Amino acid sequence: MKNFCFPITIILLLITGPDPIPGQSLQVIMDKLNLYNQNYPEEIVYVHSDRNRYSPGNIIWFKAYIITDLGEKPNLSRDLYLGLVDMDGQEVAHAKFLVDIDHVNGDLEIPPQVSPGNYLLMAYTSWMKNTPVERIFTKEITIGDDAPAFTITLKLNDTLFAGGSTVRADIECLDNKNIPVAAPFQYKLTADGSIVLQGENKTDKSGKAQVIVVLPEGNAGSMYEI
Repeated sequence: MKNFCFPITIILLLITGPDPIPGQSLQVIMDKLNLYNQNYPEEIVYVHSDRNRYSPGNIIWFKAYIITDLGEKPNLSRDLYLGLVDMDGQEVAHAKFLVDIDHVNGDLEIPPQVSPGNYLLMAYTSWMKNTPVERIFTKEITIGDDAPAFTITLKLNDTLFAGGSTVRADIECLDNKNIPVAAPFQYKLTADGSIVLQGENKTDKSGKAQVIVVLPEGNAGSMYEI
């Protein structure tokens, strides 16, 4: 195993490009900076995993979404890196995935020999390797011997949503032998850490259910999690 080194960068006010020409107005400089940001937008990664608790040797099924800070589907990185790091910064698993336009469907196997405890699931694109560490996606998961013996997968009807639009989440619950499981579940929709709505549902005999929610108006730029 190896230590996970976080990338560190020092960003100057005007990162790249020619120095301002003497006599240029502030508006001209700001216009050039805005044009630079439009041509080179910063990427944002969000990962939804099938659950938050696993056992050693389990597989983490996930879907990753990649957008830019301009709210657009990016045309930058083609690679996504996913890693599992313990609380001492030791990387215990990692993998590289090819981005399909703006998302990745994939899986990461947890090594059977890992110790029970809390871990960080980390995700970043090749472009994000040179960004500050706080921009890298992280999600805390727990690895223990009492993890549930089934997995829940979630598929959304899109990757980008505007305020007032409808989000449809198709849910499937399978046991470790891929047999459908009829089970009750709870769901929450959060925006920037605050609960927007919550409810209960149940998968049918085929192990499937659907949750439909309408996003609130006026929350542009918010990061939602269901």
